[in-house]
Amino acid sequence: MGQRYAAPRSILLLLLLLLSFAGATSDLYYSKLSGIIIPGFASTQLRAWSVLDCPFSPLDFNPLDSVWLDTTKVLSAVNCWLKCMLLDPYNQTDHPECKSRPDSGLSAITELDPGYITGPLSSVWKEWLKWCIEFGIEANAIVAVPYDWRLSPSMLEERDLYFHKLKLTFETTLKLRGGPSLVFAHSLGNNVFRYFLEWLKLEIAPKHYIQWLDEHIHAYFAVGAPLLGSTESVKATLFGFTFGLPVAEVGYYFAPSGKPYPDNWIITDVVYEYEGTLFTRSGNSISGNPGAASGDTTVAYNSLSWCKTWLGSKVNITRAPQAEHDGSDVQVHLDVEHIQGEDIVPNMTRAPRVKYMTYYEDSESIPGRRTAVWELDKANHRNIVRSPVLMRELWLQMWHDIHPDASSKFVTKGK
Repeated sequence: MGQRYAAPRSILLLLLLLLSFAGATSDLYYSKLSGIIIPGFASTQLRAWSVLDCPFSPLDFNPLDSVWLDTTKVLSAVNCWLKCMLLDPYNQTDHPECKSRPDSGLSAITELDPGYITGPLSSVWKEWLKWCIEFGIEANAIVAVPYDWRLSPSMLEERDLYFHKLKLTFETTLKLRGGPSLVFAHSLGNNVFRYFLEWLKLEIAPKHYIQWLDEHIHAYFAVGAPLLGSTESVKATLFGFTFGLPVAEVGYYFAPSGKPYPDNWIITDVVYEYEGTLFTRSGNSISGNPGAASGDTTVAYNSLSWCKTWLGSKVNITRAPQAEHDGSDVQVHLDVEHIQGEDIVPNMTRAPRVKYMTYYEDSESIPGRRTAVWELDKANHRNIVRSPVLMRELWLQMWHDIHPDASSKFVTKGK
């Protein structure tokens, strides 16, 4: 593959997490809460709902065969696979020879391509579920709501009645366990959830809308939310998309071909970026910087950070190392004035080679809500749901909420 050369990024990779709590927590019992997971883009398994004979390949597609993702068929029967994957660009209907539908249940979001080798490479929510089991969460307390991520929100409802089913899921978990749900949404799943909230306004009487939310939703955790959209779709159109694989083409070497225009230049080598370093297809040495990255490399920082506009009029800001620390490197700014609808940029320092987590937490909340935004340095968009640091902070905050002696809104970060 050739030698790799360091190319440090000039902008930290950040992820934002939003928590918005409705209602009081003192009257809620931990055992009554449920967790509803709304996965992100390309994070739900798709299965065939057709019989498709693939010529020139020993592999065919039969009902319930894996489509997204079956690496073997992608490599050996790509034309058939595309028929099962692609939708009509104008009306989002299926290919006439093959159709695919999202799988159901937790298994649909844990690993996209289960297997000894492909499983770990395509793992999404598997580690999250392991942590839930280790913390003693019951099997009926975690519910996945997969969806066909190829469809627009309006088509999700038109074709699959997805939002009707999601509403029933909230109501079923309330009846089953006796308490509201925690919503965990990642990436595109946040836009799907917010679309659901708008759909819900038209589905139930306006005077019952807030009441329904208070009864069915205890907290909303928005992980890597593209609140103002993502430019990744433009990049995918121009250069392709690796769906989480850490390799991307970033440049080319050209040479004169000796032919007339427009064939007067040919590509002689390709430059790749792999986890922040550059190398070439030929193995020739290369130096340079792959360029600054904003946000979490998939969603730009201004899109992620838009949720800070939801914070209250006064905000407590804390910056602490992600790793275990003695409290000496914790910085705290209390009661920072926040103009509603605007961003907050803290004046805090950073030690070299230290990954920090910055907490923006309401000091004075918007009535009826309690909001916090967490930024994790150098967090990868796809892998953030597997981050032990994120899980640690989530569990600390949730245990803090139900502790009878808790005297503050949020977990204390210092000594």
